[in-house]
Formats: sequence, structure tokens, C-alpha cells
Amino acid sequence: MKPVTLKPIEIGYGDEKIVIRPRMMSVAEQDELTAQFADISDTDTDKYQKEFEICRDALDAFSAQPAAQLVKEKGEYKRVPIEGGLTKHFADRSIEAERVVREAYQLVLLQQRPESRFI
Repeated sequence: MKPVTLKPIEIGYGDEKIVIRPRMMSVAEQDELTAQFADISDTDTDKYQKEFEICRDALDAFSAQPAAQLVKEKGEYKRVPIEGGLTKHFADRSIEAERVVREAYQLVLLQQRPESRFI
């Protein structure tokens, strides 16, 4: 089987968009992420901060190329690499950042699944 190339993900609000180019992850890598989520107690006061950090760090770790920010120049959008990656770009957890990171993480996971159908 040849390596699978996942589709880039463009995500954000309004003119504040980023592009993530994910790569396939092994089942072991995905299980490690699942275990990290399982280690967080529902009563942990930092539950959402920890989940945000797991998702954000996974987006960086499982990228085929560095994430880029879409920047409008002369009426056209240009992809500019994000220095320091998503960990630095989303260092602070805002409402918008959390929603972008969580949704992007879910989209990356969805692409890990093989295509299937009933015939």
C-alpha cells in the first residue's frame, strides 16, 4: 500500500484562518492520545485546559508540514508558516482558540479512518 496523504484542513473564524496538513498516525500513537484524555478526571479543575493542550500539541505532532496562517495581501490570501507551531500560536486558551483546536483535532481523527461502505 502506498502512503496515504491526508487532506489539508483550513479552519478559523472570518479572516483569522490557519491551514493544517495532518499526517497519518499509528494506532499506538492514537491510543496514547486516548490514554492522555482518560487520565484527566471529570472533577479536575484544569480538565478543559488539559484537553485543549492535548489537542493542540497533537496537531503539531501529527503534521506532515508546519501549520500556516492565511494572510491577506493585495486582496489575495497567502499561506505564511506559523513560527513556533500551533503550540506557540495557541499558547493562550481563548474561546475561539479552543473551538478551532478541538474541531481541527476531530477533523484529523476523522481522516485517520479508512474509507468504507456497504456493498
